[in-house]
Amino acid sequence: MRVASVDPTVDEAGWLEWRRAGIGASDLPALVGLSPWSTPLQVFMDKRGELPVDPGSEAMRLGHLLEPVAAQVFTEVTGIETTGHQVAVEAETAPWQRATIDTFTVDAEPVEVKTSGGLWSDLPDHVAVQVQYQLHVCDAERARVIQLVTGRGWRIHDVTRDEATIGLLVDVATEMWERVQAAEPPPATGPDNRVLSARYGIHVPGAVVDVQAGHIAAVVEARAAVKVAERLRDEAEATLKSQLGEAEAGLVDGDVAVTWRTTSRAGYTVAPGTSRRLHIAKGWAP
Repeated sequence: MRVASVDPTVDEAGWLEWRRAGIGASDLPALVGLSPWSTPLQVFMDKRGELPVDPGSEAMRLGHLLEPVAAQVFTEVTGIETTGHQVAVEAETAPWQRATIDTFTVDAEPVEVKTSGGLWSDLPDHVAVQVQYQLHVCDAERARVIQLVTGRGWRIHDVTRDEATIGLLVDVATEMWERVQAAEPPPATGPDNRVLSARYGIHVPGAVVDVQAGHIAAVVEARAAVKVAERLRDEAEATLKSQLGEAEAGLVDGDVAVTWRTTSRAGYTVAPGTSRRLHIAKGWAP
């Protein structure tokens, strides 16, 4: 392990650019399909500079502000002192393998700080993957995860190095880094629609490209299936509403199973903007 030249505690912009220039621990959950927030294609586009630099969510910023508090709690509970600040690190033999460690113990064990809505009995898979990659980058045998839950306390999880998992993660990270360098994107998935629409929000007049007929067929068939599903949904809802009538709730075996309540909403004006609609040419069929 080597400490990177950028200091995330004083140079946020430089740190964000440093993150883009390698595969970090926070990228791994997306690369193995465990991230609730990102996908392999989004990681690829970020590394290629095709997306705006992401400063992180409000929850991430809150977690960053609480890191000194978490470090203090960790020391009070375990009796182990920490460095008390974030450190950007790189793998010694592959500097593009990177991690930002929230703090280290005096014995050089990484400590990851997490905030959440409820206490975990076990680490969620996406956190476990992130920490295993941190262990790889840091060349450490053990890490600690301290979880803070506002108003409900804290919990400390010990994570031991798992060579089999690390081997898999390094392979996945290597494949993605090779894709980034070769400008070969991974396949897009459903959650990528929003990002792709934002990235390619304006078309180039007159520009054409060849596409695969099978992909068009898949869109046509999926849309047809959605229409059938929507019709079946509407029919089922109409039948249920006819049973409810003016009643607020419907019972099944004496228990409330469905409600149909009156709600109000304020009027609003939609801000002007642009968007693109994917339109299949009339008469085209698989």
